[in-house]
Amino acid sequence: MENAIWVVGSGGHARSIIGVLESLGKPVSAAKHIVNKLGLPDLGQSVISESEALDSKSMAHGEVFFGFVGDQLGVRQQKIEELESKGVKFSGFSAPTALLSRRAVIDDSAQIFEGSYVGPGSSIGRHCVVNTGATIEHDCLIGDFSHISVRAILLGSVQIGEKVYVGGGAVLLPGINVGEGAIIGAGSVVTRDVPPNSKVLGSPARPTT
Repeated sequence: MENAIWVVGSGGHARSIIGVLESLGKPVSAAKHIVNKLGLPDLGQSVISESEALDSKSMAHGEVFFGFVGDQLGVRQQKIEELESKGVKFSGFSAPTALLSRRAVIDDSAQIFEGSYVGPGSSIGRHCVVNTGATIEHDCLIGDFSHISVRAILLGSVQIGEKVYVGGGAVLLPGINVGEGAIIGAGSVVTRDVPPNSKVLGSPARPTT
């Protein structure tokens, strides 16, 4: 009997997860989507409430993936940890087309999407998302619950704190440090360190409100 696939959420990121799992040969046709207070439109597949999912014995024997993203990464962390406190164990994945150095350290809960690259000496923390086509060069550190968006580029030795959102197509120059909770706007070129809980945008990136 095949293990069930459970996805918390049923929006765009959940669909992207299903796509990767399909390429990995997982039984996605039977995937169940758990809708909670952050609920999004469903996929027309099996959608059940969070309480029903937590009561289901089969959930303990399946794989569970977290399918919400965005720049509210503190909210994402809160929800993940709430479910973990109830006994939910989340899985991560690496897409077949991702290129991962054998000398990189990637947490088992991280989500590594198609066409991304993680270089030698880099470390990817708990529940991080490295989205489609993102590049993380050598010796980068990505803190827990951070999100590196589509086609973002982190050059060598970039240090990313926890709950950092790096927007699509952003470029971070070598040696940049980004503080916890910061947001880097899409397409930005980051040439200097970014303070915690700040938002930067532009080329070169500057603080914005």
